Amino acid sequence: MEVANTRNHSSKRKHDDTVSSSNGFNNNNNNNNVDLSLLEAIEKSQNTIEVVDNRTLKKLVLSFERRLKENIEARLKYPNQPDRFADSELELHEELHKLKVLAGAP
Repeated sequence: MEVANTRNHSSKRKHDDTVSSSNGFNNNNNNNNVDLSLLEAIEKSQNTIEVVDNRTLKKLVLSFERRLKENIEARLKYPNQPDRFADSELELHEELHKLKVLAGAP
């Protein structure tokens, strides 16, 4: 404990000094020249959050059930020909992704 208290704290460099001297950039100028176009493009590409009410919930569930029924029928009709029900698989997958909204809804 005595050794830790007797250290000279003035010899330590501040975190800002080490960052600016180690990478050669000045932190103040770097913050002013930030290109926000990439961040804006990411925000635009993300899906908007839907409000989940009873009507929306019912619509999502009915659509999923319809796609599931079609997929099961296609699988039973062509059990040895997966290329015949591949489209049904994709549609069912899309409906499952739409149900992800429910994970974030209270």
